[in-house]
Amino acid sequence: MATYREMILKYRLFMKFYPFARYAINPVPCAKLAKPLNAARVALVTTAGLHTPEQASFDSFLKDGDASFREIPNTVTTSTLIESHKSDSFDHSGIQADRNLAFPLDRFRELVARGEIG
Repeated sequence: MATYREMILKYRLFMKFYPFARYAINPVPCAKLAKPLNAARVALVTTAGLHTPEQASFDSFLKDGDASFREIPNTVTTSTLIESHKSDSFDHSGIQADRNLAFPLDRFRELVARGEIG
């Protein structure tokens, strides 16, 4: 992850003028789980632009980005996932080398195998 000073001017200006405060919720709402985590269903959500080879790629030509989503089955081999995130604001090499950096499905499978999540 780049530090603020490492970012190119375009992204520093974007962050300076982005209305983050408008989305602030204080205090952050929290809710207790109704059952233990090992009995709960867990969903994994990512904004990494990952999809399976059979699914349509994200549209990199949309001005504000493609906000659509893809359902990725929990049986997929993570190394087969394709990253089609268009942003040049971060180094994609880590995700290209290991999809678990952005979509830790293999780690979730380990937690399921150990009985820590349902």
